[in-house]
Amino acid sequence: MACFVVCRLTQEGKDDIGLVRAAYDPESIEQVWLLGMWVDPISRGQALGERLGRAVLDWARQIDEVSVVKLEVFNNNRPAIDLYERLGFKAVGHAQGQSAGQPQEVEYHYLL
Repeated sequence: MACFVVCRLTQEGKDDIGLVRAAYDPESIEQVWLLGMWVDPISRGQALGERLGRAVLDWARQIDEVSVVKLEVFNNNRPAIDLYERLGFKAVGHAQGQSAGQPQEVEYHYLL
């Protein structure tokens, strides 16, 4: 597992303004998942999401067995989809077990 955090130093200490986690797929050592990306709303628009996403991709490239990074995102989350597509992720289909009438999770892959 990997976790990357972007912090802003303040007089009181530090504030986390962005984070992302990544973990091995429990079903395959050749795949990792990009998990739980978050950027503080007041810090958005400063390319933090791209830097965090690239950190995960760089980490995954360093692991010999890994050939793909996967993620799931709701189809109505256009800002996140735009970010992942800028990073080079491609949609591969909908996640399993979706309810009709609800936002659908779409699975994306990035081939290393």
